[in-house]
Amino acid sequence: MTFWFSVVATISNWYGGSVEALGLSMWEALGCAFGGQLLISVIIVLNGRAGTAHHIGFPVLNRSAFGIYGGLWPTFSRAVISIVWNGVNAVQGGQSIYVMLRAIFPTIADISNTIGSGSALTSGEMIEFAIFFIITCCFLIIPVSKMKGLVYSKLVVFIISELALLILMLILAGGIGPVASQGSTVSGPEKSRLIVRFFFLGAANCATFASNASDFQRYAGKKTDVIFGNVLGFLLSNLIVGIVGNIVYASSQVVFGELICPWYLLGIASIFISFLSSYQIFLLSITGVLLANYYLVARGYLKIPDLFSDSKHGAYYFFHGFGIQAFVAYIIGIIPSFYGFLNNIGINASNGVVKTILSAGTYYLYCWLWPVPIQFNEGWKEPEDYEQENDSDIEKYENQLK
Repeated sequence: MTFWFSVVATISNWYGGSVEALGLSMWEALGCAFGGQLLISVIIVLNGRAGTAHHIGFPVLNRSAFGIYGGLWPTFSRAVISIVWNGVNAVQGGQSIYVMLRAIFPTIADISNTIGSGSALTSGEMIEFAIFFIITCCFLIIPVSKMKGLVYSKLVVFIISELALLILMLILAGGIGPVASQGSTVSGPEKSRLIVRFFFLGAANCATFASNASDFQRYAGKKTDVIFGNVLGFLLSNLIVGIVGNIVYASSQVVFGELICPWYLLGIASIFISFLSSYQIFLLSITGVLLANYYLVARGYLKIPDLFSDSKHGAYYFFHGFGIQAFVAYIIGIIPSFYGFLNNIGINASNGVVKTILSAGTYYLYCWLWPVPIQFNEGWKEPEDYEQENDSDIEKYENQLK
């Protein structure tokens, strides 16, 4: 329980309330987030069972499907996501330090901005970003095994700050009544699309935990220990943080709603939500391959010695150390969403490429399952090959023309 509270006690989880800027009510936003998190909690338990049963981590488990060398790619992908999230947290931490120091030293706001208007941060905010980054780097000298005290202190500070802000916003908003009674501002098909979108967003926001669940479940003493901790602990901690975050956001709408430009709020919410829903396509495609391999293909059996051997005769050497089947499935899982991913990160991409790949792949699969009359399984054919194989037919046709 403490682990999950320490993980979800972040500014990013508070941003879940920003979905209300797009039209959903506080309760609808909570319901969507809870539903998505319930789904991902089940996947966390399922994908982490291999770690619980065999006490192996994510990098080792990857080798069972992607191969001895191919398993490096899922591990690298997970590391890249960690780097991205570290950057996001650093920006949020820098902004928090900026707000704190500005409250103490208002003159910080007078620092001239030399970065340029096109940057997301001003010069003052960039200084605070650097300060937060340096502080974070200092914590790297502390071994992970000795961070328990730091985790507990973080929780205490977060809970006190969370409750203080919650009480302040409810007092300014006139109590829980006006906050809880706010309804949604959308209806019909648009509302249905938002509910479905934010349901899966609730799951996508936690896709990182599902992908490498075996990393933290491998330390479990019994196979059933992870069910209570990951399902109940994960859901409860997310729910508590989500409730407070949504109430604070809804309260701020009551207090500051008339002063905030709605289109600015909408833009900020859309940007953050698009970011959250983008990166998960890579991790969940990896998770899908691992689940299928462990439960449907291997049926729970892993040849542990071969997971640590690069012998060509090993069970997981596959094709020169790469599991081609796993990579093909991984790519197919990414393709349908890749067009949306490119557009979400600001790259103008045509979905024609995606449509072409899907239609070509689908047609080839159908022809492989149900062969057509003209179909060659070996080698490439040129017109000369046709002439050699059908000389007699060509002569008959030429004679008919004469």
